[in-house]
Amino acid sequence: MIELLLILLCAPFLIIWRAFVLTLLWSWFVVPTFGVDDLSMPVAFGISLVVGMMARQSPCTKDTRTPAEQAGAFIIGGILLPAIALLFGWIATLFMG
Repeated sequence: MIELLLILLCAPFLIIWRAFVLTLLWSWFVVPTFGVDDLSMPVAFGISLVVGMMARQSPCTKDTRTPAEQAGAFIIGGILLPAIALLFGWIATLFMG
């Protein structure tokens, strides 16, 4: 039960973090390449939802982790995956001319 509460408390911050990272990556790569407008946070959130929904895969095997481990993986993944994308995106901008 506490794991569910932890996920519900962290989810809004993870959503904002993911949308923020998407707005930065969009402004670094899509705006200069295609000449489109920057993304607002609500639009970035919506795009993230659509892509996440379409790319979601159901697990082939039963998840044997405890609820605490699942909550931890959700939170750590929600922080680290966008951070890694942001890091590699920033590195790529160093090579853009």
